[in-house]
Amino acid sequence: MENKSSPTRPIDEQLYLLLIQADFLVENSEFEKAIIKCNTVLTKHPENQTALYYRGLAHQGLGNMLAAKEDFSYCIYLDADFEEAQQALNDLQKEFDK
Repeated sequence: MENKSSPTRPIDEQLYLLLIQADFLVENSEFEKAIIKCNTVLTKHPENQTALYYRGLAHQGLGNMLAAKEDFSYCIYLDADFEEAQQALNDLQKEFDK
């Protein structure tokens, strides 16, 4: 019997692991590394809202407010019910208004 198992992980599992890593990196203020993880996801899945959200948080952590605003806005464009992205965008706008 032939072994049909693949040496690589299924894309959904890879995606999931990258997003977990991005979340962890953002939580630990390793923003540059988080952006790299998110960009890896977004290269294959450009409309992945979770990756856009985490990348927005990472950009915000680095002080790249325009890039953060673009990521949060695109999240909301893709899914108007993405409450975390809406809240992040609202908080960011408050910072711009100061």
